Amino acid sequence: MDSFPAFLPLAGRCVVVIGSGEAADAKARLFDGSPATMIRLVGPDRDVLATADLVFIALPDGPELDAALALARSGRAL
Repeated sequence: MDSFPAFLPLAGRCVVVIGSGEAADAKARLFDGSPATMIRLVGPDRDVLATADLVFIALPDGPELDAALALARSGRAL
């Protein structure tokens, strides 16, 4: 399977976008006007990711990306 389309209800959900630049901006724009609470982070934050329902990570390869992935996977986020 090359892709997995998903439709998730956004009301009452916390969406986190981690990173900066055009990739992070594009993901954040997807949630403008949605009923989700959108949080924008420059780097990973354990407390915020613990409450996230959906996480998008727009970081370059490296230790910060690895840390963000590990934190996102340890929580309840998709």
